[in-house]
Amino acid sequence: MNPAAAGKTYRATTLTVDPQRVAAFREVFDESEGVPATFVTVAEFAVMPQIVADPELGLDFSRVLHGNQEYEYRCRRARHWRFDAGSDRSGCSAATRSSCS
Repeated sequence: MNPAAAGKTYRATTLTVDPQRVAAFREVFDESEGVPATFVTVAEFAVMPQIVADPELGLDFSRVLHGNQEYEYRCRRARHWRFDAGSDRSGCSAATRSSCS
């Protein structure tokens, strides 16, 4: 990944959350009511095409390994997506997303 792209903001993407979509997601996790906390992952897949296709980011998606993901809820609604490039101690590049900044 291109470290110079750290902090880049991508255009807003609309995601319609309808009862059928929530029900289908809930069924995958065998939950009978409510909205699973991980439903926000659906929004990630809505913006992912922009990120994967961005030549400035230099992301080789074939080399991406998804190791861990956590959710922290701080605001009621995302304003924009920002990706921060970085690396861990092994030198592996990482991208983290922040939706409430």
